[in-house]
Amino acid sequence: MFVRIKTSKNSPKKAVQIVECIRSGKSVKQRIVRHVGTAFDDKELQSLRDLAEHIKAKLDSQIQQEKVAQAARWDGIHGVISNTKDMSATEIRAQYRSLWEIEECFRISKHDLKFRPVFHWTKKRIEAHVAICFMSLTCVRYLQHQLKTQGQRYSVQTII
Repeated sequence: MFVRIKTSKNSPKKAVQIVECIRSGKSVKQRIVRHVGTAFDDKELQSLRDLAEHIKAKLDSQIQQEKVAQAARWDGIHGVISNTKDMSATEIRAQYRSLWEIEECFRISKHDLKFRPVFHWTKKRIEAHVAICFMSLTCVRYLQHQLKTQGQRYSVQTII
């Protein structure tokens, strides 16, 4: 929102308006939110401009409170979008909740197993490096699983 001073070529009057921009596609349209008043001289114009700024500040505050109230309706709700058609909503949520395990595997391979940097130049050596890192990740995760079934929990750093 902004304060606009509208003038006319044939009239000495100046209209003070509070205007907001509305975007529809590529075009932008202006909508008058509030007509504050009409001034005939510079002193009136300044007082109307000050009044318009005050009203605009109150309107901005009110709009912010409305936005907060609208956003509060969604508090505690988390949406997940999927392109899978053969899974139920419960299965999709379960898959999403297990996403942290996949992210943890990437973290382990990058940080603990030092997957990078790769100092190899030939395709064969790079593939061998990736295979060794993947096998070590598989071994660590399998060992963690075996210890978990025995009631023991160890971090990757402790296992390595």
